[in-house]
Amino acid sequence: MRWSLCLIIGCMLPQVAYAGNPWEELMGPGKGNVWTDPQGRFSINLPINWKAQKTAKQDLVRFSKFNKDRGHSAVVTVEMRTLPPSVKLSHFALHVEKELKKNARNLRKGNSGRISVTGRKAQKTEYSYQERGHALRTNYASRVVLIDGERGWIITFLSAYGAQGVFLEEFEKMISSFNPGQTGRPVRAGKKRKKLRAGEMVNPELLKY
Repeated sequence: MRWSLCLIIGCMLPQVAYAGNPWEELMGPGKGNVWTDPQGRFSINLPINWKAQKTAKQDLVRFSKFNKDRGHSAVVTVEMRTLPPSVKLSHFALHVEKELKKNARNLRKGNSGRISVTGRKAQKTEYSYQERGHALRTNYASRVVLIDGERGWIITFLSAYGAQGVFLEEFEKMISSFNPGQTGRPVRAGKKRKKLRAGEMVNPELLKY
């Protein structure tokens, strides 16, 4: 699977049913580990065998897992964006979906609705899309979009279509544990954030959105 395309993706075709994690069914769910972003921007609980990976983008964090028993892999990405003040969740979700439509081949949208993530309103949507260069290969994505202050978050689960049932329960646990930082972008020691003077305006067009 070409994850370079998938990173920006967040339909639901009939879902293939899989049994849950056999080890967890026998022994109970593992505790996993709380992973904290090195820059203090968020924390998330990683179920067993999910690993953090470096990416070339500063505002994108990637986690992955390979299930040896099933021979399937999955990726979860957390993307951060700086937003103008008072952006509505519905507006932000629509914006990122428009981006998605431009880049995903034969995108199909499935179930979509509001959820709560650590007390914050969020939008969750399922998609399927065709992998570029592989007409017979279809991928599955589940995307959660939320806003915390002036920062937008895009959390995306990705797998081959039909394999999502192996990982979705763990993805739900990751989402329920996701906790964005409260202090905004980190500031280096010895430097202070520039404060706006009275009457000073900021052009939202200059901000990444």
